[in-house]
Amino acid sequence: MNILLTGATGHLGTHITEQAIEALIPNFYIGVRNTNKVPKEWTQSVNVRTLDYFDKDKMVKAFENIDLVIFIPSIIHPSFKRLPEVENLVAAAQ
Repeated sequence: MNILLTGATGHLGTHITEQAIEALIPNFYIGVRNTNKVPKEWTQSVNVRTLDYFDKDKMVKAFENIDLVIFIPSIIHPSFKRLPEVENLVAAAQ
């Protein structure tokens, strides 16, 4: 099973990614907005995909061959600004 974790370089995502690497979880992918934030040592253990939550077509491409998406949203206020991102994520993951 191919698993993709969004928000992997954020606070919670970093802890989850490090645990996945330590546990040698196979077929583990991380989705990030900025690949420059991905620690180099992670790239030997996980597959990195670039996410653009405002571009549904790019999200569809990022989710190719992914069986499970774990979505960790970042906090932006007011929260209604998150709706287009979540809508694109859900549409792309279908």
